[in-house]
Amino acid sequence: MITKFNHVGIAVKDVDESIKFFEEKLGAKLDQKKEIPEMKQISAMMTLGNFTLEIMQGTSDDAVVSKYVAAKGEGIHHLSVLVDDWDKEIDEMEKRGLTIIGKNPATKFGFVHPKSCKGVLLEVTQ
Repeated sequence: MITKFNHVGIAVKDVDESIKFFEEKLGAKLDQKKEIPEMKQISAMMTLGNFTLEIMQGTSDDAVVSKYVAAKGEGIHHLSVLVDDWDKEIDEMEKRGLTIIGKNPATKFGFVHPKSCKGVLLEVTQ
């Protein structure tokens, strides 16, 4: 069962410039910035009011985030939700006809493909 909203993922060209923008223009606070080599991206988690933003920059031209920005420009990339039992929820979503991509049971992480979710890339994590 989906228990709560987790964050909004925003794909950007320059994570540092974007952190500065969200801090100065909207009053967001940087919680964590890290490189994720296996995804070829840098992610910055920021608190804005009572919700979280994940600001993402690709670290190579073939990174998913870089391809997204090249094709669609900067902007909202995904919505993330938390579930209480990842394995069970992913199984149920697949039984209901949703296509799951990037599924990683070890880290309890995966996405519902936008084509099966009304155009929204939905990250599902525990």
